[in-house]
Amino acid sequence: MKSIRWWWLLYGVAFVLFAACGDTSYTEIRRSVRKTQMGIRNIKGDARMAKKTVGLDGKPVAPTEDSTQAADPRLVSPMEQKNMLNQYSYLYDFINPESANKFSSANISWDSVQNIYYIKNEAKRKLNSKYEVFGWHPYWMGSAWESYSFDLLSTVAYFCYKVDPTDGSYTNPEQIREWRTTAMIDSAKAHHCRVLLTVASHGTEQNTTFLSNESAWSNLIDSVALLVNARKADGVDLNFEQVPEEYSRALILFIEKLRSELDQKILSGHAFISASLPSFSNRTSFDVEAMHRYCDQLVIMGYAFNAGQPMTGAVSPLRSKQASAPSIVESVEYYLKHGLDPQHTVLALPYYGAQWKGTINKDGLYDTRYDKEITYREVMQLYDKQFVPQYDPVSMTNYHFMEFPDSTSVECWYDDEYTLNKKYDFALSRNFKGIGIWALGYDNGYTALWSLIDKKFTSDTIAVRDPIAEADGYPIQMGNFLLRYRDVFMIAFLFFAISVVLGLLIAFQDWRVRESVFGNQLFRYLLLLIMTILLVPLLGLLQWFGDGRWQFLIAFLLGALCLFWVMRVNISFHSDRP
Repeated sequence: MKSIRWWWLLYGVAFVLFAACGDTSYTEIRRSVRKTQMGIRNIKGDARMAKKTVGLDGKPVAPTEDSTQAADPRLVSPMEQKNMLNQYSYLYDFINPESANKFSSANISWDSVQNIYYIKNEAKRKLNSKYEVFGWHPYWMGSAWESYSFDLLSTVAYFCYKVDPTDGSYTNPEQIREWRTTAMIDSAKAHHCRVLLTVASHGTEQNTTFLSNESAWSNLIDSVALLVNARKADGVDLNFEQVPEEYSRALILFIEKLRSELDQKILSGHAFISASLPSFSNRTSFDVEAMHRYCDQLVIMGYAFNAGQPMTGAVSPLRSKQASAPSIVESVEYYLKHGLDPQHTVLALPYYGAQWKGTINKDGLYDTRYDKEITYREVMQLYDKQFVPQYDPVSMTNYHFMEFPDSTSVECWYDDEYTLNKKYDFALSRNFKGIGIWALGYDNGYTALWSLIDKKFTSDTIAVRDPIAEADGYPIQMGNFLLRYRDVFMIAFLFFAISVVLGLLIAFQDWRVRESVFGNQLFRYLLLLIMTILLVPLLGLLQWFGDGRWQFLIAFLLGALCLFWVMRVNISFHSDRP
């Protein structure tokens, strides 16, 4: 009897502990079961639709009229793919239940060339060291840096030190004071970002004055060295625009002098120097081969192609209908032909668009005029909830066009996560080191563009080949079959269990059977295990009895009855022996 009391005590403690946490666990189990059952019901039709959408149904995809230029096949995927992965990403979670809730649809991308899905693990987000993600923080963005995902950036450049062309000093003391005090730099360094100070000189006249005055070069280098050391930064970013072609050699001499003297003056002993290349205007003034000798990194500004122009169009067109017209593809090919090293270059892309306004003239056509630049944040606030964008597959850009009753119009061209994704793919297909962002904070309040960087450039990638085809395979078909005929299997198992129990009860009427079974401790434990297994169909019926705690209580009572019977027979199995 003492041993029975110990059994009951242990059983009671186990029940209390299990019931204390069982309700939540049971609820989660039931929720998972319902989700799985729903996935089973939808999986076949959805899988067929998804395979057709992404071209895995064996049928060839007809070429489009815009597919005139040789480019990476990923750049001309049909629009239907834009939302396909968001719609069918549950397939991956379904066939990988051990990873459920670790992956989201935003972290699944499909490589149509290799037919591979790339899955991101959000728990281990870290930039892949082979990529560069370069971002400018403009001084006018103020405290917007507080929302930056610094762990998704490798370099942050503070914009900017505005060059005084006459003596090389700066013309914006307020922003320089901010450089000396802003906590943005501390946050960037805490996340192991490289920190640069952008040195900006814009305009033909200004660059002519500065590049023809070597004494101003020395003053600038001394001033910049003090500022870099003051914040223990890593170097400078050169942003010279509208450089006259006749000063191309002077620009290289200035960069050479900057490299030599800045390395001696900054605390780290080696200054990281980055320099921007224009998208197309005045690009003949930049000797990229010589710049590579003195710069650690070059940045192609893949934007501002159409800003300020009376004709509407993309700020950052990937391609153009005329091969020689300005576009990202044309600009990259130009620089590659002139000695650009893509492994030390990033392609910067815009987090802004451009807007035009129009008025109908006497011929019934719109006379358009450039209105303004418009940030991604403004586009989302003004257009996203009210209008569905149109899409230009040649420039790989979105646009809105609206006409009003007063004979006026508004047209807005911009990039979102889908079009930027295609342009990122282009940069990677040309073996670029990475991408740049003009400018950080222009998407403040929206996370889609950060999620895209996470998807493309972090190192926590798992490659999965064709999960949709896997979902049609034997394991899912068997699971579907078992769930479809669950009630039949449950009833059959229940009758089997009842038959076995009745058979055991009849057999135990013979003392010799009882003695052979209960006379050995190992056999008693095996019998207890068998009876526990036979309780499974009974426990399956408990789903009709109230909430989770009542079901655990009934299961406890059944188990207690089973344990009591085994231990009771253990004491009295000799009672009817002759």
